[in-house]
Amino acid sequence: MNIYEINSEYMDIIADLETSLSSDQLDLSEIETLNKRLEINAAEFKEKTEAYSVVISQKKARAEYLKAESKRLADMAKSELAAAEKLSARIAAAMIEQGMKKVETNHFKLSFRKSESVQILDQSKIPADFFVETTTSTLSKSALKTALKSGPVDGAELVSKQNLQIK
Repeated sequence: MNIYEINSEYMDIIADLETSLSSDQLDLSEIETLNKRLEINAAEFKEKTEAYSVVISQKKARAEYLKAESKRLADMAKSELAAAEKLSARIAAAMIEQGMKKVETNHFKLSFRKSESVQILDQSKIPADFFVETTTSTLSKSALKTALKSGPVDGAELVSKQNLQIK
């Protein structure tokens, strides 16, 4: 049985127990049977939550591993790109030294193309006309939470939650 089925059975047992207790003819053996079913249900629930907790812990550990692996792979990709840039620079320098504008191999064609870029020599001497002002605004949830504790704020509400902790 899964958690949903165990919980559903629990609710059925409670309903049956309430029905038995509210009936005019109180049947003690029926109440005793329902109490035993409740104990079995509680044991099944405890066993199932143990299994779920193991799976949750494994999933969290795997997620942390994948995050670390992702960072490691991103670092490797960055290193590979840097190595490719260095190799490109070496080929370009060698071609320039030898006066070559174009090289063709079996699989690749290497050539130069013209481009322009701006090099900043002294930023303090550049006129203000060339600067763009940017502003960003970020919602401060902690300040909003404090304000909501004092009173209502349009567009937001304070919600109480129950967060499951597995240790």
